[in-house]
Amino acid sequence: MSLVSEDRALRYAQHVAPTYVTLMRRAVDLAEIEPGHSVLDLCTGTGLAAFLAAERAGREGSVIGLDASTAMLDIARERSTNVGYEHIRWQDGDASALTYADEAFDAVLCLQHLLFQPNPHAVLEEARRVLVEDGRLVATVWGPRITNEWMAVIEDALRRVSDAPLAGSLALTQPGNLEAMLQSSGFVEIETARVPDRMRLQGVDGLWEWARASARWGDAIDVLSEDRRDRVRAALDRAFAAQVRDGELALEREIVYARAIAPPSP
Repeated sequence: MSLVSEDRALRYAQHVAPTYVTLMRRAVDLAEIEPGHSVLDLCTGTGLAAFLAAERAGREGSVIGLDASTAMLDIARERSTNVGYEHIRWQDGDASALTYADEAFDAVLCLQHLLFQPNPHAVLEEARRVLVEDGRLVATVWGPRITNEWMAVIEDALRRVSDAPLAGSLALTQPGNLEAMLQSSGFVEIETARVPDRMRLQGVDGLWEWARASARWGDAIDVLSEDRRDRVRAALDRAFAAQVRDGELALEREIVYARAIAPPSP
């Protein structure tokens, strides 16, 4: 169980999850989910990828959304009931210590959260263990700061007002690192692609709310004094206010998509 508050979970659902729709559709496509498949969505958050996977697997399949945050899962569970997807199972759990049997899933997803896991290598090893032979893992992470300049602005502004460490590590955003970790975790036929697209937000206010609700930057913002928080917010205005058009801020971003195959059991 994590300490994500109900308020943070609601803000994540409102401000962050909508910016991941295209990303997660592409990731689910890469997983090649078919009717009847069993799918595990690690670090599901409010469940977007699990919903998309359930569309492919159908009621004859099985989809589990696992997360350490009960607040996130509460939102996912309520939404699944509202839209008739009660067959998705939502479970509390640690992605690095899964309780499922070996070779239990045809596909495993881990989208935009591997960076923030205390032990991403253990998460990938567990994903390989629970996949059937030739089962597919699809993971996504942010690209490096140089191709996500908005990220650099947020992080530099935070570092100017606080020396507190940010959650997680951006090491996997560096070219080659994700591939190397997948290989060392036992996966084969590893393919990665760096895909640019745009994140569209409701002005600089939208970016601020997005950052406050996100896994890496939200905690760092929340613990700041009001004065320091205002200084970070002002830095975003200076960097991005001139880019707002008709109330919309469009930011270039790059996502790294990885697809890997589980080999035969030894």
